[in-house]
Amino acid sequence: MTATNDTELKSYIVVLKDSCDQNEFRKTIESIDNASVEKEFDIFKGYQIKLPSTHFSTLENNSNVMSIEEDREVKTC
Repeated sequence: MTATNDTELKSYIVVLKDSCDQNEFRKTIESIDNASVEKEFDIFKGYQIKLPSTHFSTLENNSNVMSIEEDREVKTC
């Protein structure tokens, strides 16, 4: 079994609630060590971010977050 590095940066898609101030939430992301906003989405209120995996639960439990998922490649059949 291989050990995982909990500080590894991973890419996530964060979808925000409609009531969230997107600029304020961006500041929340940028206040986390080694976290960054990679892309802001136009079709929904949210971001693609890079975040140390140790901070995933911080955003997952944030009251402004509707959902957060690891960004992965999607394939069609």
